[in-house]
Amino acid sequence: MKTKFLLFLSAFLTITFVACNDDDKDENDNFPIENLQLPPSTTPLKTGEPIAIQGKGFTTGSEIWLKPTSGNSVQATVTSVTETGITFTAPETISGLCDVILKQNGQEYSLGELTFETNTIKQVKYYTFCYDDNIRELAEIDIETGRLTWTGGKIPEFGGNSRGYVFDENRNEFVAFDFDIITNIPTIYRLNLSTKEVIKKTLTNLNGGGNFREIVQYKNKYYTFCYDSDISELAEIDIETGRLTWTGGKIPEFGSNFRGNVFDENRNEFIGFDIAYDPTIYRLNLSTKEVVKKVLTNLNEGGDFRDIIAR
Repeated sequence: MKTKFLLFLSAFLTITFVACNDDDKDENDNFPIENLQLPPSTTPLKTGEPIAIQGKGFTTGSEIWLKPTSGNSVQATVTSVTETGITFTAPETISGLCDVILKQNGQEYSLGELTFETNTIKQVKYYTFCYDDNIRELAEIDIETGRLTWTGGKIPEFGGNSRGYVFDENRNEFVAFDFDIITNIPTIYRLNLSTKEVIKKTLTNLNGGGNFREIVQYKNKYYTFCYDSDISELAEIDIETGRLTWTGGKIPEFGSNFRGNVFDENRNEFIGFDIAYDPTIYRLNLSTKEVVKKVLTNLNEGGDFRDIIAR
């Protein structure tokens, strides 16, 4: 009797083992990536810098998402897909150990774990520019006291419609956009805060457009929007040459008071604010080129809204 029981137990374990192996095989067969290799999770990576994952089977529709140990998943920005791997950049909001999730063909797969450097709080500085002909200088604002400290950074040749200032941290440059109301030519001025040198670049490849009003910064990229009704398109600015590269991203239905454009890094969206009639936002996705229009609600009976701010 004991012998029969042992034989039965042995057969049961054999069947169970084979079944488990078959299940594992089926699960592995469904995994779309071959020869997967991630950077070591013990080495902290920097957000905003290219991160390469090796493997065969990624597609142009692949999405990379990062899920921290505590918190919600955040989509990374895929910068390239090749036959041998995928490259992406992580948003600055990510830090610590994260699960790397691949979304592809309607399915989700865990690729492994990566560690990102802990973000440190950067000290934000605030500036204003004085347009008086005898000054034309950048000043730092002490927002605790309101006192200005003049930087010595002058832009003596700006046109009659200077606006849309941004700061390039890597270059330590204050970048100003100008649309000269006399010459009708869009221009950028780059003021280096270390050397006080000013570089002026007239924009080229305007695509027949004559109405540019603003500069928008997204990491180390710069954009402007052409308001001509027959163009209505976003263009990237090469701040070394001034040449525009048109993105194909059009917002054909914006109103007559479009302004305050910002970028949403996580969504990869250019967001414009408009107060032509009802306050409205237009979200232009740079990957899909899809435009979503949303009229603001719960206005609390307010009627004067003028800008959008990203923080």
